[in-house]
Amino acid sequence: MRCRRCGARVRPPYRCPHCDAPTFPYAAFTIEPDPERPRYEVVFLSREREHRVERAPAGDPDGILLRNLAEELGELLNAARPERVIGADTPPWLVDRVERIAGVECELHRGGLESAVEQLRTELEARDRLPTVDSPPERKLGGSHSTIIGGRRGRELLLRVAALPYVKRVIPGRIGAKGSRGGGGVRLKVTRTDERGNLKLLLSEGAATQEIFLVTTARSAREGRLIARLVERVIREAAAPAASAAGR
Repeated sequence: MRCRRCGARVRPPYRCPHCDAPTFPYAAFTIEPDPERPRYEVVFLSREREHRVERAPAGDPDGILLRNLAEELGELLNAARPERVIGADTPPWLVDRVERIAGVECELHRGGLESAVEQLRTELEARDRLPTVDSPPERKLGGSHSTIIGGRRGRELLLRVAALPYVKRVIPGRIGAKGSRGGGGVRLKVTRTDERGNLKLLLSEGAATQEIFLVTTARSAREGRLIARLVERVIREAAAPAASAAGR
């Protein structure tokens, strides 16, 4: 395998020994703390290929091997030095241990390793295909309708979506009402992608609804659907802390 930057030979998943460029810009891992068979699996990703590494030593009743596994994974990530790392379905204390050794911040992910890998594939495709907008989220939010339902929570959700670099404008639309009163607090969902790649969202709270229009950097419906997947991920991540707080 050759380095994409300088063309030197590299041994995956390690970064280039000549120019120090990462061979794989993204990685996702999981650590399973099973005392009978602790294991980790890590998937290194680029647009062209992926590389998987798995380690599963024999039983670990005292938890020593588990801590060693986390440190071994941290050393591997340090040698590969990907730009973005996700820890999927892994106890936070093990993710912290990996981070300390790797020197790379790891994002927590619920939904399994393959779900994290698919998320990173989507992000890689968007990064390679789509133009970006370098503008603060607050400057992207606005339109003729200044009211946003859901109060602070509604505005926070829209600002999270606006933070995506593929979103040019977030335009709140008219406020309407459902046929029956809804529940579950403030919600946001993607409802449509048009042929130019722009998106329509629906913000709701109780019986009130509001159309939200996203002007994106997409140039086609296909690219719009790619951005829609990223928007849906942002909405899921924003909903997770709210659900945890409601359960306490």
